[in-house]
Amino acid sequence: MDEMLCKCGGVTRAQVDYWFGQGVCTLEGLSRKTGAVSGCGGCEPELLAALAAAENNMSDG
Repeated sequence: MDEMLCKCGGVTRAQVDYWFGQGVCTLEGLSRKTGAVSGCGGCEPELLAALAAAENNMSDG
């Protein structure tokens, strides 16, 4: 089971990685594509961390 990062929007880490690979590299862009952060907003820190991790993974390899 993939890690759920946004329960309100049903957004998983795999979805964040997918959209990052498609050029979506901001929280605003991710919200537009997935609905993340559009509910309670409690997932913002986790999503920002996931975007940063995706960026680090891209720059490492």
